[in-house]
Amino acid sequence: MIKISLFKVTSITRFIDSFIPVDLSLNEELLVRSRVLVSILLFNIFFSVPGQVILYFTRSAQTEHFSRGHLTFALITLATVVALWVFKKYSAIKFVSNWFMLSIIYSVLYSYGYSDENQQLRVVLHILLLAPACAFLLCGTVAAIVWSLFAVVCHIGIIIFGDAFSDVPIFYAAVFLIVHLVLISSYVIFSLISSGVRRKLIADKNLLDYQAHHDALTDLANRSAFDKSLNLSIQQAEITHEIIGLLYIDLDKFKPINDQLGHAVGDETLAITAQRIKHAVRNSDVAARMGGDEFAVILRGLRSQQDAVAAAAKILTAIRESMIIQDHELGIDASIGIAIYPDHSSIATKLQHYADKAMYHAKQSGLGYNLFGYDQDGMESHK
Repeated sequence: MIKISLFKVTSITRFIDSFIPVDLSLNEELLVRSRVLVSILLFNIFFSVPGQVILYFTRSAQTEHFSRGHLTFALITLATVVALWVFKKYSAIKFVSNWFMLSIIYSVLYSYGYSDENQQLRVVLHILLLAPACAFLLCGTVAAIVWSLFAVVCHIGIIIFGDAFSDVPIFYAAVFLIVHLVLISSYVIFSLISSGVRRKLIADKNLLDYQAHHDALTDLANRSAFDKSLNLSIQQAEITHEIIGLLYIDLDKFKPINDQLGHAVGDETLAITAQRIKHAVRNSDVAARMGGDEFAVILRGLRSQQDAVAAAAKILTAIRESMIIQDHELGIDASIGIAIYPDHSSIATKLQHYADKAMYHAKQSGLGYNLFGYDQDGMESHK
C-alpha cells in the first residue's frame, strides 16, 4: 500500500512538473512556488468543468443565475488555461499568479450579479483576505504587501462610502481592515527577519566556500582549488589556443628555520613567502599552496616559454629577499620546476608530473629553476 501511494504521489508530482518551465525547476524555492501555482490552476480546471455540467442539469437552468454561473465557470476555465500557457512559455510566475487572482475576483463579482450587492460584497471581502496569502505563497512578501494595501484601500472606501451603495455594516469592513493591517505588519516583520537570515546564510555559505578553496595560513588557493583552476585553464586554452605555464616551487632552507625557531616563526615565514609569490605574478594567474613548504603557480595567456622562465626568475628573486621575523633576519631559497601547455602535455596530471620532476632536478642540481625537457640532461637550467 505504501509503495502504491508513493507511486501515485510521484506520478502526480511528475504531471505537475510537466507544466513547469525548466529554468524555474532549477531553483528549489521557485520550483516549490511553481508547483503550488500549477496545482491551483489545475484544480480550478478540474473544478470548473464539472461545475458547468452540474449547472446545466440543475432545475435553475432557465434562470439568469444559471447563465451567469455558467459563464463564470467558462471564464475561470479559459483564464486558467491561458494562465498555464503563459506560465509554461514565459516562466512568468508573478504575472500569472496576480492575473489569475484578479480573474477570480472578477468572475465572482460577475456570478453574483447585481441583485444581491451585499452578498456580493461580502464574498469579495473574503477573497481580498485570501489574495494576499496566495500572493505570499506564490510571489513572495512584496506581492503580499501590495495585495494587502489594495485590500486596505478597498475597506477604507467601504467604511467611508459604504452607505451610498451597500448595506454591509461598517463594523464588518472595519474588522477586515484591522486584519489586513495586522497582516501587513506581519509581512513586513517576516521580510525583515527573512532578509537578515538570508544575508547571514549567504555570508556563511560564501565563507565556507572560501575556506574550502583556500589555505588557512597563507590565504592562497589550496590543492583542490588549484586542480580545478588548472583543468579549467586547460579547457579555456584549448579554445583560445593560449600557452599556459605551470610552476612547482619547493622552498629550500626552510626546515632549519622551522626546527630551530619554532612553528610560529615557520608559519610566518610561509605566510610572507606566499604573499611574495602572489605579488610577483599577475592577477590573472593562480598561486596556490600545495602543502607544507610547496607552492604552485598557473601562468595564463603566455606568449612563449620564455614568459614562464621570466616569471620563475621574478618569483625566485622575491623569495630570496631577506625577512625579519621576531628579531631574526632570515633568508630562504627555492627550487622551481616549469612545465608548459601544450608543448609538454595537454593533460593536467602530466603537466604537474613534469613540473614536479623539473623542480626536483633543480633542487638536486642546486639550480634556481628549470624548464622541463624530455631528456633530463637536456633541461634548460638557470641559477
